[in-house]
Amino acid sequence: MNKITKTIAVIGINIANAANPNAGTNAINICSEP
Repeated sequence: MNKITKTIAVIGINIANAANPNAGTNAINICSEP
């Protein structure tokens, strides 16, 4: 991923973690898929 996309993904994961720790893990798994 390019830097901007990665930054947006990290922000999204941080928001998800704030709402639900398990959601953050799911977001990482989705972002890791091709």
